[in-house]
Amino acid sequence: MRLVTLNCNECGAPIEIPHKVKFLTCAFCNAKLQVHHTETAVYSEVLERLEDKTEQIADELARLKVSTDVERLDSRWRDDRHRHMMRDKRGNYHVPSRPLAVVMTIVICGIALVMLFNAPGQMAMFGIVFVAIAIGNCIRVFLKAEDFDRAKRRYRRDRRSLIRKLREID
Repeated sequence: MRLVTLNCNECGAPIEIPHKVKFLTCAFCNAKLQVHHTETAVYSEVLERLEDKTEQIADELARLKVSTDVERLDSRWRDDRHRHMMRDKRGNYHVPSRPLAVVMTIVICGIALVMLFNAPGQMAMFGIVFVAIAIGNCIRVFLKAEDFDRAKRRYRRDRRSLIRKLREID
């Protein structure tokens, strides 16, 4: 059996080991060592340091994964946010607003009621149509606002959860 002589990386004590050994414990300081064999050399490395490096790499990988999840969630929200918004005649996007829907409904119903009571004959029918349109529009904006708020709460909850995970890793 061919023996190889090494020095302990922790205390420097000489160690003789069989050529094919991959792990050992120093008889002098009890350091756990991993033995590396290359074509031209045999050397050892303290395992605790490897375990520390492995833990550091695992922590960095976990941090990177959660950071990527946060970025992906933010990107998805930016895209999804437009789907939940209202578009005006000029193509600009706005967050749907319940109070604005109520004000618009009151104004349109007010105009419609004036038309209903002051318009002659069949023109009064336009007032009824305006009231129906105003109520329908109010319901549509209310539902859109509710949908937007629900999506925004879900996004914020998921983001808080990811940030909490990120802080736990640190």
